[in-house]
Amino acid sequence: MTYSQRSTFSAASSDITYLEVQIEAAKEELEQAKIAGQQTLLEAARNKLEGLESELAKFEE
Repeated sequence: MTYSQRSTFSAASSDITYLEVQIEAAKEELEQAKIAGQQTLLEAARNKLEGLESELAKFEE
């Protein structure tokens, strides 16, 4: 179950859904960077993913 499905604060559900979609996209970018062996893109994707997950964690509180 995703955060948006568990959220009781309906006003935040669109923000949460947006973050979930962005996290999935960042995970795909990270995987592509790993496959391509591009260290710079790998670091950027990892940082992006960490930032998005941090934002999503704020809604969990």
